[in-house]
Amino acid sequence: MLRIVKRRARLGHDRRGSLRSSQQPNGAFSWQDFNPDGSLAALYNRHGTLSGSETSVPADASPLADFAYSSNLDGQKTQEIRSGGGLTTETSSYGYDNLGRLNQVMLPDGTNRSHSYDLDSNRSQVVENAATVAATRMTLQRPAASTS
Repeated sequence: MLRIVKRRARLGHDRRGSLRSSQQPNGAFSWQDFNPDGSLAALYNRHGTLSGSETSVPADASPLADFAYSSNLDGQKTQEIRSGGGLTTETSSYGYDNLGRLNQVMLPDGTNRSHSYDLDSNRSQVVENAATVAATRMTLQRPAASTS
C-alpha cells in the first residue's frame, strides 16, 4: 500500500523579499547569496536542517553542489564555478558582444561555442570548436495575392 504524506519545503526570504533558502523535507537545503544589485552571486545545495536564524550559509563537509557566479557591469553572467559533492571543480565562462548578446561560451571540458546573430538579433549560427552545430536561415515570403 502506498502511503502519501504531504511534505512541504520551508522557504526563507531576505530583507528585500528575495528567496534566500529552501529547506526540503528530505533534510537537504538550498541557499542563495545575492550581490548588492540583486543578481545571484552563489547557490549552495547542502545537507542539513536550517533553523531559520542563519545569516550566512551553514557549512557542510560534503555539499551536494555549490555554484558561484560572476557578472559584468550589465548584470550578465560571465562565469559559473561548480564545486562540491565529490565533483571536480568546473568553470564555465560567458562573453557578450557590444549589443549585449551572448557570443562566447567556454565549457569546463574545453568546448568553445560561438554564437552569431542576424541583423534582427536572432541567433543564426552556433559554432562549436570551429564546427557549425546549428544554423538557422530565415526566408521571407510575400503574402499570397488576393484573387477576389
